[in-house]
Amino acid sequence: VNENRVRNCVSVDDREVVTSTAGRENVDTRVHCKGLKGNMALNFDQDNPNVVLLAQDSIGNIQYGTAPESPSARKVAGHGLSENSVGFYKVSFKPIEHKFSFKLSDFGFKKLPPKTILDDLSGIMRIGLNAIMGPADSRMSSLLDVLADHAQKKGQSGQVFINGENQPINYCFESAYVMKEDVLTESLTVRENIAFSASLRLSCSKEQRREKVNQVIRELELTDVADRKVSVPFTKKISEEERRRTNIGLELVIDSGILFLEEPTGELADPNALSLVNTLKNLSSSRVVVASFRRAQFSIYKQFDTLTLLSRGGLLYHGQAGDTALKYFIDIGHQCEPHDNPVDHFLKVINEVESKETEMGDAELGYQENKLVPIYKESTQHQDIDRELTLMLDKAGNTKAKTPEFAVNFVRQLSVLSYYLMKGYVNNPMSLLLETIVYTILGIVIGLLYFQVDDNYAGFQNRVGVLFFIAFLIMFGSLSGVSFVKRGRPIFLHHVARGYYRVSTFHLTKLFCDLPPPKFIFSFLFGSITYWLIGLKPAYDKFIAYLLMVMCMSWVGGILALNNSAGQKSYPVALGFSVGFTVLSMVVGGFLINNESIGTFFKILQFTSPFRFMLHAFFVAELEHTVYCDMTVQNRTINETTMEVLACDPNRLIDGDAYLDSIGYRGSDLWVDFFSVFMTALFPGILIYLTLLFFRCFVRRK
Repeated sequence: VNENRVRNCVSVDDREVVTSTAGRENVDTRVHCKGLKGNMALNFDQDNPNVVLLAQDSIGNIQYGTAPESPSARKVAGHGLSENSVGFYKVSFKPIEHKFSFKLSDFGFKKLPPKTILDDLSGIMRIGLNAIMGPADSRMSSLLDVLADHAQKKGQSGQVFINGENQPINYCFESAYVMKEDVLTESLTVRENIAFSASLRLSCSKEQRREKVNQVIRELELTDVADRKVSVPFTKKISEEERRRTNIGLELVIDSGILFLEEPTGELADPNALSLVNTLKNLSSSRVVVASFRRAQFSIYKQFDTLTLLSRGGLLYHGQAGDTALKYFIDIGHQCEPHDNPVDHFLKVINEVESKETEMGDAELGYQENKLVPIYKESTQHQDIDRELTLMLDKAGNTKAKTPEFAVNFVRQLSVLSYYLMKGYVNNPMSLLLETIVYTILGIVIGLLYFQVDDNYAGFQNRVGVLFFIAFLIMFGSLSGVSFVKRGRPIFLHHVARGYYRVSTFHLTKLFCDLPPPKFIFSFLFGSITYWLIGLKPAYDKFIAYLLMVMCMSWVGGILALNNSAGQKSYPVALGFSVGFTVLSMVVGGFLINNESIGTFFKILQFTSPFRFMLHAFFVAELEHTVYCDMTVQNRTINETTMEVLACDPNRLIDGDAYLDSIGYRGSDLWVDFFSVFMTALFPGILIYLTLLFFRCFVRRK
């Protein structure tokens, strides 16, 4: 290695490595050298910690040098592994839930053996860009889940090492793991999304968090779109590549030395995928980057430092990428054609071997090992890694550190969640404006349709009909809360798996900060318009009671819709549950079916029907102590001056109290109806919390 070129080498903390001619040994951490392909290996001498060895495996030449001591390049426990590293030794994964699976065969049901997800994997990933690849059903994501501590613990075996030590307990709260699902809040800007993550996952000062957010934005080349909203109607959106970069920023902000990514390029076009991989390559100069890829053009493959190939959970190759990987496949009898993409060649070989093995037996009956797996296990590369991991295992012992679950306290979580929820509403004014216009027009149309109803027979029918129709609109208008299935639920599961906040924090914020503002604003506007245009009782106490009931029912309806969607993955299923419950609540409400005609079982359901209590409050406030006369009958006494009805034929009267008694709506204080409405939301509110708590435990698999 040319001495002048080695002078351009920098250690992981950007300190210059000065060359010398002293002879040293071993390999410890990695440095990047300008003008040289790939990374260089670096190790401190046991006698002089400032003397290091520089070597490039693909060339075979070595050069010695000195470097100032730094925490990021110190020797770890004498096993030759850099401080920032991921090691996995004999890792296997056989989930328990597959233990009692059955398959329909020609002679009935046949018990299947436990399905093997990962089988006896061992490897070391150091500072640099470490790629994991394989064909369909290669279980790349499962390996990432195990390394980042996001996989089910039951059924796991083997050992995972983080920075040379045993993987900490609850490492999932500390690991920076970017999954392929988009978990951005679309109404926030790029900067606000990253700042939200920093506010909940960093316990430092506000100034330090702001500086960290700005640093992440610069590293991910998002400066030009930092203040652009992710996806808000009538505004310019960020591109798909910028969304991927922002998702990476959510995890990069915690400043972990190890970054896991699940298919970061996804469905990006080749130029955008290459641009993103170049950014990951820059990030890998000072941290371990472990990423899975379904495909990779040659320009992307050249960026890989190491390559891990999987097939059905088995390890086919783990080592240096580039010419080293190609040489390995040539040595085992698989020559790559000239000008062929190495990645395409590797996947083609794996698929061909898998196809031949599938033809020889049923692939569903247990784990079928690819014949390339034992070939790799017999290689010197695998044996060298096994020896190094064995030393690491002996040194690490059985001790495990424990990662705290949350970085900030309950009050801080509550304030941050509430702030960014309100920020989302402020950032989306057009949505609020459109909903305001819709509710205003709807209120005006209903008010004009029933404009100033009379106090006669027809007016009585119109009053009863419009009150029922308003209650119907409020209940069905609240079903918009079912949309939680589409965006809210995946984001919630992502956040609790990373330790952003407690389930109770999210639950309280959702019920009291997210649902009320839009529900109260629109229902207040709608109720104020309809009450006076329809001409209901001109008494302010009745108007206030009507308005409060409309607002409360909008909120309670949102809670019921959220309850029906919290445990569902499918939007149509959640919507079906919500519609079914709403219709049942209307049917047993006592208006469509007389209370005396309802069976005992359905009478019990009346106590769970918020529709009944809302309609009861409407009817009692409007009809109680009121008499309606048939103004078309000639047999009546009127005041000739004022034309006021002084008397009416008793046979042509409608007594509001009598009507309420006939449908089972006995008069009562309005506060009883308000209390009953809140009580119908109490159990669903508790059920929402229990559902979210269950899924929190389920997604962590602890």
